[in-house]
Amino acid sequence: HPAEPACLATGGHDGRLAVRDARRATAGATFAAGGRVEQVAWDPFVATTLVAGDETGGVVAFDVRAAAAPLWSLRAHGAAASAVCFSETAAGLLATASADASVKLWDCGGAPGPPAPVAARDLAVGELFALAFDAVDPLVLVAAGAGGSVALWDAAGDDGAAAAWRAA
Repeated sequence: HPAEPACLATGGHDGRLAVRDARRATAGATFAAGGRVEQVAWDPFVATTLVAGDETGGVVAFDVRAAAAPLWSLRAHGAAASAVCFSETAAGLLATASADASVKLWDCGGAPGPPAPVAARDLAVGELFALAFDAVDPLVLVAAGAGGSVALWDAAGDDGAAAAWRAA
């Protein structure tokens, strides 16, 4: 967790997310994510929000204070959502990467419910397995693909992404 280093989150192939506080002996919280979890990410601007990408291409978000139901879920990709990450400099900017070779940007800063899609790009490096935002520019991402390929995407060239976050 970006603000609480003792708060740990993990996802498993059993389709569950678990959140634990290493300072406490209690069990913590468990959430049903749906499919086998590929990756989890904390929202750095909303400390109680945890998202997970799964093997079906789904992405789901939970408020870790309430294990009852997800905040939202969506079908982000046609293949496994193998990477999910939030920008640490632009509030509400979520990126997903997939085995379908695409990266998508989502606006999580709006109304309740699933985020709005903002931009998408096939990075032409095969299946994607890792994704990260630049630490300074919120519209620059790097992704790692099959065969050790790495691709850089400056999403400032996309009108939707530029309009939503260029001022961030």
